This record gives sequence, structure tokens and C-alpha cells, in this order.
Amino acid sequence: MNSGKPGGGPPGAGAGGSGAPMPQKVTGYIVRSEKLAQKTETNGSLLSWNEVQLVPEVAGRIDFLNLKEGSRIEKGETILVLFNDDIRAQIKKQELQLEIARKNLQRLQDLFKISGVSRQEVDNAENQVNNIESDLKIYQANLKKTILTAPFSGLAGLTNASIGTYVSPGNPIASLQQINPLKLEFSIPEKYSTLVKTGDKVSFSIENQRDTLSATIYAMEPKIDPASRTLKVRARYENPGEKLMPGLFARVSLDLQTTEHNLMVPSQSIIPETRGKKVLRSRNGTAEMVMVETGIRNTDKVQVVSGLSEGDTVLTSGLMFVKPGAGLIFTRLQGR
Repeated sequence: MNSGKPGGGPPGAGAGGSGAPMPQKVTGYIVRSEKLAQKTETNGSLLSWNEVQLVPEVAGRIDFLNLKEGSRIEKGETILVLFNDDIRAQIKKQELQLEIARKNLQRLQDLFKISGVSRQEVDNAENQVNNIESDLKIYQANLKKTILTAPFSGLAGLTNASIGTYVSPGNPIASLQQINPLKLEFSIPEKYSTLVKTGDKVSFSIENQRDTLSATIYAMEPKIDPASRTLKVRARYENPGEKLMPGLFARVSLDLQTTEHNLMVPSQSIIPETRGKKVLRSRNGTAEMVMVETGIRNTDKVQVVSGLSEGDTVLTSGLMFVKPGAGLIFTRLQGR
């Protein structure tokens, strides 16, 4: 066995010598095949399950208002009624005229059976009944436009309307939000588009909240966005207790697929270069530089697609000063 002075190398490797590089103390990692869960993270937003601006269909003065800001409104509940006394009066008039016209038609039909009137007179009476019924339906439809009801159950937003306010069809009086459940909307790169499907679970977190929450994918856009090269996805979150609000920013994590046999190396062993990536590998106790192709990266490791084999030992320290051909002394080996 060769022995040198303390701090020195083997004979012939001293200062100014031309022998082999001095052995270096390093740490290493033995490459093993591992199971890899492919994940992606992206940003998303929470949306109301249903959202609508409450807008009257016609202009008018508010005679009745049942809208408490921030309160729950049930589906079908009357929110406001505009002044409609004139329409109700027209409806009453048409109902009376219809009753008279129907009685007249019945009388003429009875007379026609005994040849007391002509067919023309009966037809005219029937036409009058039909005209009054049509006019009555128009007035009833106009009356319905003066009454605004909730299309679904939800929470009312803020409003400036009050009884006596004159409103126009283009001016919303408040919003109505259904926030139980909520929609979680996010986009993923097109390369992952074939790895997601309805029914998949996604996890997400909200700023200033420690808990990780879960949602279920229920719909996706049927095409890739050509501008961003991403696929828009929506998931359903039940929102128990209605604690979360629409509009919140969400950090989304999605498990895509799990593969069994993957060569993984520590992130610190990868040496990035202009033309690719390299690692320092131990070959019979000496260092050699190897070009590698990498794949998926997780929190502390990188997948190596080509360039290494299972059982190879790569350096995890000394990457800045170990030269190819240098002898190696491993102070620690991981992955055994």
C-alpha cells in the first residue's frame, strides 16, 4: 500500500508532479429503480357553483322588496315586486270579458244545434273567445315580468335598491351566489391532458389556511387553448359550512400517474450545462463524466431517462472540484 505524507497524495502526485489526480473524499448515491408518482402543481380559483345578477325584466318602481344583504334566499322566493296595479286591472277586465264571451259562445252553440243561428255566428263567437284568451295571456306575462324570484338558493350580495326605487332592466339590483358547492377552476399543460379524467381527485390549499382540501374533477374543456397550450379543468368542492368564498386563489396539486420502474438520482448530483446535463459516476473507483437525459423532478430527486443503469454510483458532493479520472474515496453512500 502506498503511503504519503499527511495531507499529501500518493508518490508522484505532489505539487508540480505529473501523476494521477489526488483521490478525493466525496459522498455518493447508488442508483436504484423506484416507484414514481407523477404530479403537477398549478394555480386555480374558486368560483360560485351558480351566480346571477338579479335584474328586473321591465322598468318600474319597487313596491315590495325582500332582499336582506348577505342573507340566504331560497329558490322560487319572491325578491321584489314592481308597481303593477295597472296590469292587474287589465287582467281583471280581460277575465270578466272572457267569462261573458264564453257564456255567449255556449248560448250560440246551443242555438246552432236547433238551427237557431248560423255557423258563421258561432265561429265569430269562438274567435272572440280566442282573442280575449290571447290578450289575457299577454297581460299575465307582463305581470310576471314585474315579479322577480330567485332562480336558485343562495346568498344575496350588496344592494342599493329600496322600496320606492325606480329600476331599469339593464341595472342589476344585487347578485345571487350559490357557494355550496364551489367550483375549482385551473389549467394544466397540454402534455398532461391525456392523464386526467372526470372523477379524479385533486388537492388544493388556500392562503393563510393550513388544511389541504380535496375536490373532484367533473368537467374539462373539449379542446386545448391554442394561445396558452393548456387545458381548462373544473372540479367540485363541497364547501362544508360555506367557509370558503368564490374568488379565492388556490394552489392546486394533481396526481397524474404512478409508474413502477424509474431510475432516480438526488437533485444535487445533476450538473446542468449549455448542451445538456451531466453526472459524475464512479467507475472502478475513479470519476467519469456521463451525459444524461432527465425526466420528472420531485421534491428531492430527478428521474434519469438515459445515461445511467441501476446499480451505478453517482457523486452527490465534490462536483465542483472532482475531475474525470480522479480517484474517489466515499465517506458516505446512500441508496444501498
